[in-house]
Amino acid sequence: MAVLGEEDKAWQPILPHEIAAVLEKAPFPWWIAGGHAIEAFVGHTVRPHGDIDILMLRTDRVAARAQLKDWDCWAADPPGTLRPWREDETLPATVDHIWCRGHADDAWRFQPMFDDGDGETCARGAVPR
Repeated sequence: MAVLGEEDKAWQPILPHEIAAVLEKAPFPWWIAGGHAIEAFVGHTVRPHGDIDILMLRTDRVAARAQLKDWDCWAADPPGTLRPWREDETLPATVDHIWCRGHADDAWRFQPMFDDGDGETCARGAVPR
């Protein structure tokens, strides 16, 4: 089910320390990924960021949804469909990306991505929290 127009809403990404507050009690590992992770590694800002990527293990999808119960979360269901991620839904293995915002009229705030890693190594590069 494609929900037209949702993907066109603006991004106003939260900062790494803000996502740390959102996930501080998460019972699973997570990592800052993408551009923010690269900047943490090199020690300086490289460019402005349109979003913030959060890496989580695919095996933690159910726990991640429970942790994000206060957020309006949408699954980026391939190929190119953005749809609500219900609190009681176990995502199919084909869904790798989630878009999250505070409420339906809010801008998108962060993007969890699911990886098949084992907690020590990941298919995508990431910086541990």
